[in-house]
Amino acid sequence: MSEETVRVGDERIEVAAVTAARIVPGQRDTRPLVGALAALLLAVLVPTFAVGVGVDFFAVAPVGAVLFLAAPVGLALWLRSDERVLVVETAEATYREPLDADAEARAGRIVEEYG
Repeated sequence: MSEETVRVGDERIEVAAVTAARIVPGQRDTRPLVGALAALLLAVLVPTFAVGVGVDFFAVAPVGAVLFLAAPVGLALWLRSDERVLVVETAEATYREPLDADAEARAGRIVEEYG
């Protein structure tokens, strides 16, 4: 970070133009959550439907078990999908940058200096 500009994503912003900076929580990716809930629902419905049409329960129980065990994996992926976002405001615009492990320290310095 140079003394006269602040980098947010691909943008370079003049230091004098920065009015505020903060780190906010971003949105979670909902696809793993939907997949986990669908797997949980199918873990109940598939064996139930199969038994209803005359298939032996022990023939379809492994399918239900695999679907049931896939649900916590999807929930764990959903919980880990949280991202933090650096928000830098100027009089003209608001700039946002999703943060990864490398950008977290730089974002902390920006917020400390301009927040």
